[in-house]
Amino acid sequence: MEEKDNLPLFSKISASLTGFSEMELWGTGMMETYYNYVMGKCGESSPTKLDLEYFFEKAKEIYLGDNNDENWIDTQIQTWIFPPTSYGGLAQLIITLWYTGNWGLGFNGSPISAQAYVQGLIWNAGETHPSGAKQPGFGSWNIPPINIKK
Repeated sequence: MEEKDNLPLFSKISASLTGFSEMELWGTGMMETYYNYVMGKCGESSPTKLDLEYFFEKAKEIYLGDNNDENWIDTQIQTWIFPPTSYGGLAQLIITLWYTGNWGLGFNGSPISAQAYVQGLIWNAGETHPSGAKQPGFGSWNIPPINIKK
C-alpha cells in the first residue's frame, strides 16, 4: 500500500478532530503538506510507525464501516482515536498541527513552516488574522470586529 492511499482518510479524521469541514481543511492548502509531515515524522520517537499504522486501521474501521451515523462516528473517535494514550497521542498532535502549524504539544512544539503558521486554524477559530500575515487592509482598525454588539 502506498503512503498516499491514506490521504483521504487523513482528510476525514482531520475534519473530525478539528471541527472544520474537509473542504475548509483542503482550502488551507496544507492537507498534503501536513499528511506528508505526519507520515515522515512518526517513527522518529513517539508516535511510532506502528502507532500510525494502527491509527489508520482504526480510522478505516470507523469511516468505512457499515454505520454512517455521525453520532456513532463521533463516539467511536472519542472512544478509540482521541484519548491521549491512544496511538502515541497522534490525535492531539494532528489537532495541534492543524491549529498552530506546530508539531508537538505545549512549549515543546516546533513550527513546520511559515505557511503552516499563516494557515493555522487558530486564526479562523478566533476570527482574526496571523500577526505579520494576511493583514486586513489599510484603515481596518476603524471597523469594529464582527462580534461586537452595540
